[in-house]
Amino acid sequence: RHAVIRRFAANAKTYLQTNGMMYLVFSAAGDLDAVEAIFRDSGFMVSTALKRWWGLAETMVVLEIR
Repeated sequence: RHAVIRRFAANAKTYLQTNGMMYLVFSAAGDLDAVEAIFRDSGFMVSTALKRWWGLAETMVVLEIR
């Protein structure tokens, strides 16, 4: 489950500069807790930067990942 996100999280630090961050847009209808846990387990700090109804029939969340 979430194999692509797991691979991305495992390799992301290779591409980030020191103190770099990334943003991930994800549907709140998905398993947001699992996605956050994947990044935390890979050594990142995760916070919600934005949560908004985007008119796409769902609420989207922007995660800030450091």
